[in-house]
Amino acid sequence: MRKAIAAAMSRSKREIPHYYLSETIPMARAAAWLARANEERPVTARLLMGVLQLKAVAHALGQVPQLNGFWRDGGFQPGTGMHIGVAIALRQGGLIAPALLDVANKDLDQLMRELADLVRRARAGSLRSSEMSDPTITVTNLGDQGRGSGVRRDLSAAGGAGGLRPDGHPPMDRGRPAMRGAAGHRQPRRRPSRQRRAQRRPLPDRAARTLATTGGPVNDNDIKSRVIAIIQSIAPEVEADALRADQPLRRQVDLDSMDWLNVLLGVHEQLQVDIPEADYGRLVTLDDFVAYLRAKLGTRA
Repeated sequence: MRKAIAAAMSRSKREIPHYYLSETIPMARAAAWLARANEERPVTARLLMGVLQLKAVAHALGQVPQLNGFWRDGGFQPGTGMHIGVAIALRQGGLIAPALLDVANKDLDQLMRELADLVRRARAGSLRSSEMSDPTITVTNLGDQGRGSGVRRDLSAAGGAGGLRPDGHPPMDRGRPAMRGAAGHRQPRRRPSRQRRAQRRPLPDRAARTLATTGGPVNDNDIKSRVIAIIQSIAPEVEADALRADQPLRRQVDLDSMDWLNVLLGVHEQLQVDIPEADYGRLVTLDDFVAYLRAKLGTRA
C-alpha cells in the first residue's frame, strides 16, 4: 500500500499543475476559544487544535471550491463533498493520508471522535479502501509544539487543483505529519528496521490498577513508574531506562498531540487525577509530571 501511495504522490507532482502560496494566520483567538471550551470538558471529551483547523479548511473550501476535488484525465474534477485527507505518521516510518468524510457537515465533537478513530485504525492497519481514495484535499499540521523556535502552528494543504504549503515545499514532500494521533505532528524518526517502533495503540480497555488499590501510600518512584507504564501502553517502544527525567518528555518519546491526550487519559483512569488543560505547560519533564501528581495526590516524596 505504501509503495502505491508513494507512486501516486510522485505522479501527482509530475502531472498536476502546482502553485505555492504562503499566508500567516493569527491563531490567538482560536487558541483562547479552545482553552475556554476545554475548561468545561473532562479530559475524555477535550478537543485538539487540529480539529479546529480541519473545520476551518472545510469552511474555506466552501468559499474556494476550486481547491476541493481531483485532477483526473488531464483536468480538474470538483469533489462532491469535503473529504479532508489527514496525514498520519506511522510508527514504523512514513505517513498515510486517509479521509475524514463530510467535514463541513459535522460538529467539532464528532470530528474529534472520528479523528481519534481514524488515527487508531491507520496505525493498526485497518483502514477502509475508500478512506484512501476519497480525499479531495489533504491537510498536514506540524503540531501543537510547532517547528523551530517559539510557538507556531503550521498548516498546509494539497488539493486536486494545486497545493498550499507555508514553507514553499511541494505538498507533503517532507513527510511532516498532520495529526499524528489529533493532532497532530513531528517528523517520524528514521531508524534501522530492527529498531523501528512497534505500532502505537490506544490505552487497553482492561480494568486499570489505581492508587486506591495499592494498599498504602505511594512515593515519587511509584508515581514515576505508573507514568512510564502509561506511556509504554501507548508507545511500546519506549525504554524506561533511556528516559531522562529532567529533559522534555514529549520530545524524548516523540509524542504527538493525540498520544499526549491518551497519556492524560491514562493518568485520569489509573491515578484518578484530571489534569486541566491550563496545567499542560507545567508537565514538560518527567520530574515535572511526578511533582505535579505528588501535589495532587498528597503523597510523600
